[in-house]
Amino acid sequence: MKLSIGYTLLLATLFQEKALGKTAAPSESFSPSSKPSTSPSDFPSTFPSSTPTSYPTAAPTESFVPSSAPSVQTVVETSDVGGGDNNVCLAEYSIVSGGGNNTILEPVADRRQLQGDNLGAHTITGGFMNKIQCPGPGSTITGGSFNSITNQCEYSTIVGGTANVIKGAGATIGAGNKNTIAPKGKFGTILGGSKNKVKATGATVCAGTKNKALGDFSSIGSGNNNKAEGEYSTIPGGRNNKAKGNGSIVFGQNGSANHNNALIINIPLQSGKRLLKSASAASFNAAANRFIFHIEKTKVKITRDNIGNIKEVLPSLKRRHLLPAVRLTVDDIRTLIVEKEAILEEQQDTLSELEQELDELWDKVELDASVEVKVKVEVQPISRKLKSGLSVVAGGLDNTAPGFLSVVNGGEGNEASGTSSVVGGGLNNVSAGTNSVVGGGESNVATGASSAIGGGLKNLAQGQDGFLGGGEKNQLKGQLAALGGGKLNIVTESSVGSCLGGGFKNIVKGPGNYVGGGKKNLSKTQGSYATILGGLNNLVDGNYAIAMGQNAQALNSNCMVIGLEPNSRRYARARQKGDFLIRSQIIELRTGRNTDGTQKGTLILNKNNIKAFKRLVKGATRRREEAQTEEELNLLTELEDLEDTVDEYSNEIEDIQYTIKDVLHPISADIEN
Repeated sequence: MKLSIGYTLLLATLFQEKALGKTAAPSESFSPSSKPSTSPSDFPSTFPSSTPTSYPTAAPTESFVPSSAPSVQTVVETSDVGGGDNNVCLAEYSIVSGGGNNTILEPVADRRQLQGDNLGAHTITGGFMNKIQCPGPGSTITGGSFNSITNQCEYSTIVGGTANVIKGAGATIGAGNKNTIAPKGKFGTILGGSKNKVKATGATVCAGTKNKALGDFSSIGSGNNNKAEGEYSTIPGGRNNKAKGNGSIVFGQNGSANHNNALIINIPLQSGKRLLKSASAASFNAAANRFIFHIEKTKVKITRDNIGNIKEVLPSLKRRHLLPAVRLTVDDIRTLIVEKEAILEEQQDTLSELEQELDELWDKVELDASVEVKVKVEVQPISRKLKSGLSVVAGGLDNTAPGFLSVVNGGEGNEASGTSSVVGGGLNNVSAGTNSVVGGGESNVATGASSAIGGGLKNLAQGQDGFLGGGEKNQLKGQLAALGGGKLNIVTESSVGSCLGGGFKNIVKGPGNYVGGGKKNLSKTQGSYATILGGLNNLVDGNYAIAMGQNAQALNSNCMVIGLEPNSRRYARARQKGDFLIRSQIIELRTGRNTDGTQKGTLILNKNNIKAFKRLVKGATRRREEAQTEEELNLLTELEDLEDTVDEYSNEIEDIQYTIKDVLHPISADIEN
């Protein structure tokens, strides 16, 4: 392959950078071991510099450009090459604008069979070694390096990143590394991550690594090695999950929804070693160390030690499943009553003090609610050289392209200072990273190598191969990560391969995490492959932790919390590993329908019967069966009421203590930091 003078200069520059000791880009593989730790160690410990050194040290072996090509070549009369170095444009009505060694080639098929709308109209703007070769029209690559759109493609788009491939029509890749959309992936989407694949119509992968969306309109949020095989199937995150049935959903790790409309939740501590499969179609299958139902001030905790008390009411089960009955004498009951009364008196004093402290904090929060959080975005000084050799400034006002092989198409006050960087247009945008892209908008800055910003206002993309769609004042710092849009959202440097869909003031701090959107949700550094579907003020702080709804907090690994309580000052919190917790006003469980369409079986839990259900789970009802006198029964009733009250006070005290901690350190503090 013939190398131009410009390409030779680029290689020389990269050799010089390597000699100065700049680090190469880390591997995109960030899968933790099968036994999760609090702080996984197999994520990259260092992050790449803004100018990577992983470009070829010798002439590429793949023939992206014909060997006889001159430095700049245009063959077809209706196409054009607008600067750059060693670019080739051979398809009709197409353009290559800047960059180096970019090519738009004729389709592999005989040109005489391609007429009218089937010809060309492709665009490559900047970047390095990008390629389009499609039988259909209208495909676009705006930057990055070694990206390609080939095969059965038309109207497909790659915004940035490295070595991404599209072979399907109407498909989109935001950025990332080595992601692929296959010929069957028509209208498929991959926003970021590494080695993700889409092989079905309308399927989507947001980020993560080695995820595969194989069913039509299936979706994967993030995580590692997940497969969504059924139509409309969903895997929000986690690791090693499979959604095989149509409409199936899988949470956690090592879950397999093999039937249609099945829901799998696999979060116990042993889930790293055990596979949980669906039992049948339209089934809910969950594995956890504890199941907790929280209604009003009452919590019901179902564990392996007391689940036998529930089985007692099911006619198909034998007595051998039940826990042994406890026989209490009158003196035993009186002693327990005295003990509970003493505990209750102490709890009442503690609760009163905590409620007063919390009320004072809430008053302060309401006074400060109108104060806008300021986000600091630091941008390194950039050269004001108007134009370097082989760069392109196509139009606009006061635009500059000091970066080697860089491109500014138009707009005002834009600057492309990174090698092979691109600014499409807009106002005061800066593309400073090697192969970085800013499509448009105002005051957006892309400093990460092969990072991309679609548009919006005052957004920052620092992570290598990261994709930021738009919105306002968002920050993308994690490598191989994706941030769709919204306002004041942050994906931190430690969030390798994570996805944040959008929303307002959401923060992702852990690797391989997924936050769909919502407001003031926080995925903390402690958690790998954690998930927040959306909602308000939710938090995950552990490996494979999951939260959704409002004020849901998964505070340990392998937890799942659903917050449905309408009171904005009440929280749903899972604190022990392997907890599954729902906090709501009503919990309704249905078990299918009769042949005439009526409900076959329904269990409804609410504030009127949750205490009775709790007594059933604890086995308290069996104490009554053992009572021999009316006095014992009356004393047991008094004891049970005291037990319920003590438990409620204990729950309230614990909740207020955590709430005070949250109010003292709100999510806005994480944004400021």
